[in-house]
Amino acid sequence: MDIREKTQENRLRRRLSTLGYSLQKTRSALVRDNYGGYRIIDPANNTVAAGERFDLNLQDVEKFVNE
Repeated sequence: MDIREKTQENRLRRRLSTLGYSLQKTRSALVRDNYGGYRIIDPANNTVAAGERFDLNLQDVEKFVNE
């Protein structure tokens, strides 16, 4: 991950936090149910709002934030 991606990730984390969500990045290797990306969590009811299988990339997260 280069500095530009890390900056974008941190910016999206802050935006999601103001919207009441959190961003999780996978920490495990690629497997059938884990695609190695991100997912968005709604901490109010501890549910996955988007990217259940860690199948979001930063552009997908950006779209979610802008909707």
